[in-house]
Amino acid sequence: MNYESKNEIRQVLETHGITVKKRWGQNFLVNRHAREQIVSMLECKKTDSVWEIGPGLGALTSLLIPAVRQLIVFEIDHGMIRALTAVLGGDAPVVVRDGDAVKRFEDTAKELGTPCRIIGNLPYSSASKIIAKLIELELFPEKMVFTVQKELALRMTAKPGTKNYSSFSVFCQAWFAIHIETDLKGGSFFPEPDVVSSVIAMTPDKKLAAKEEELLFSEIIRTGFASRRKMLIKNLSGIAGFSDEKKRMVKEFLKNAGKTESARAEELSVLEYIKLVRLLLEGR
Repeated sequence: MNYESKNEIRQVLETHGITVKKRWGQNFLVNRHAREQIVSMLECKKTDSVWEIGPGLGALTSLLIPAVRQLIVFEIDHGMIRALTAVLGGDAPVVVRDGDAVKRFEDTAKELGTPCRIIGNLPYSSASKIIAKLIELELFPEKMVFTVQKELALRMTAKPGTKNYSSFSVFCQAWFAIHIETDLKGGSFFPEPDVVSSVIAMTPDKKLAAKEEELLFSEIIRTGFASRRKMLIKNLSGIAGFSDEKKRMVKEFLKNAGKTESARAEELSVLEYIKLVRLLLEGR
């Protein structure tokens, strides 16, 4: 299939009775250079088992098949699965997981093992949910490469004190080193989205050492960022068991970190949140 031809994509979709669904982020990558660049970023080896999320008609899939040992694709649209199978050929060495990828990750990992690498052109509406689920399940491959809305990429890579810094920024950066590799304008896709996309690369960089640290860390960043205008201490008061002694410890921590008691959640770095978690656990 000529993945650069919009007419050919239209014909395949019409043949299989598929209507492009915006809610599933069905924008097909028609920029050949971008396709090749994205697959190259994944740095596949012939011995690798790779997961692809949202293969669509196979623009990336077709490049991955000869480059890896095993390719497992997650596709929610049954019509798209029929079209993909037809385009690639029924005997293509691809394992298809149908349905919502977020609901299939766990059973797929149990059955076929943790992947070496993960790639995907992620739907804008569910990209953060997909990435959060991979982290929650501790599926940490050697590398992940995703195409996401630029707005999300900026949130995931944001630094403390900036407008894009959020609980999701802290959450992602606690487990992965994340880099924006390149941007893709709407013309790289068909249909053409009205936003700019970014290709991000994620490599494992887990900074938390124990399960109890992970649990408290998640609770602190979720609660701490619950109301961005409020002081961090005020937000943390909502955590069960947050005693006056713990409040005193947080105040002391902020002072030692060169911050005021009125500091807000976005002022603390990922490493400072981890230090705070360890301090509170030590003071139980």
